[in-house]
Amino acid sequence: MTPARKATRVFFASSLGLIFATGLSLSSEGMDLQNFNIYWTIPLLAFSLTIAGLATQNQIGPFKQWFPNFSEADIENISQQEIDEDDKEKQMGDAWAQLEASMIQSKEEE
Repeated sequence: MTPARKATRVFFASSLGLIFATGLSLSSEGMDLQNFNIYWTIPLLAFSLTIAGLATQNQIGPFKQWFPNFSEADIENISQQEIDEDDKEKQMGDAWAQLEASMIQSKEEE
């Protein structure tokens, strides 16, 4: 499962929970439709999380960078490239070590 899909599920599940909390607040008369009070943050946050979930699902704006939508093949390619780069760096480090050892040997022979 991709990071974008996981984030989308979290956003939508959270917004559904907050919508349920809004319903409870309305039924217990904590939220008054005529007066704007602290309880109104619950539906506003639910709406914001729904918009964030849609943006993540559609890869819009900064959500595209924050939650990439990589497939399994893309993840394998990226990790293989990182492994190859690490191997190249290790080989280069070994080459420098061999060069330094040969320089020290030549200095000792002189």
